[in-house]
This record gives sequence, C-alpha cells and structure tokens, in this order.
Amino acid sequence: MRNKLLPLAAIAGDAQEITVARARYAEEVVRHTSEASQALFRAHTFKEMLDVQAKLRLDTMQSFHDQIVKIAETASRMATRPHDALKEASVEQTRD
Repeated sequence: MRNKLLPLAAIAGDAQEITVARARYAEEVVRHTSEASQALFRAHTFKEMLDVQAKLRLDTMQSFHDQIVKIAETASRMATRPHDALKEASVEQTRD
C-alpha cells in the first residue's frame, strides 16, 4: 500500500508546484504592470510611452516563458509518474 501512496503524494507535490508557478506569474504581471504605469506617468514623449509599453510586453512575455517552462516540466513529470509506478510494480511482481 505504501508504494501506491508514494506516487499520489508526488503528484500532489507536482500540482502544488504548478499552482506556485501560476501564482508567481500573476504576481510578476501585476508588478510589471504597476511599474509600467508609474513609468507612463513619468513619460514626456510619445517615444518614451512606446518604450514603456515595449518593456512591459517583453517583461510579461519573459515571465510567461519562465513560468510556462516550469509548468511544462512539472506536468510532464506528473504524466509519467503513473507509468513509472506501474513499471516498478511490474518489476517487483516478477521478482516475487
């Protein structure tokens, strides 16, 4: 029974990692947007406004990329855990 619970605990941990990555992305977007808003208030020219918007887009896309990579890696691990557990159980049965 212990071996069956271990993959479930690991999957729960992976789900937690995904939740953390999503929350981190949301926090970063809020921070970038706030910083961009402040920078827009300080902008004196149209070019400065465009530069602020471009930086906001780049920062947001970088945050998205960083977190989606973590989510994809974790989701991949989650997807293979049941297969790995079955494979391990099969090996144990053949030993017995």
